Amino acid sequence: MAQPMLGDVLVFHRSGGGHVGFCVAQDEAAYHVLGGNQGDRVSIARIARHRLYAARRPDYRITPSTVRAYAVAEGGALCTNEA
Repeated sequence: MAQPMLGDVLVFHRSGGGHVGFCVAQDEAAYHVLGGNQGDRVSIARIARHRLYAARRPDYRITPSTVRAYAVAEGGALCTNEA
């Protein structure tokens, strides 16, 4: 997969195991990921691009027009522990 896009499932490396969430946006340094158990809640976290292990896109019959990469300005701290 060339570039993660809105709705793709992203899998990240982290110590003690992995982390999974949905791609909602990206900036130059990080993916913005909607996930559970990020600081003990459902939230959107910035996770460094170099931690990406895999990305999977749903097998759409017809791909929605909104499935594209959404670029946003960098802002906020990078998440380093999704526990």
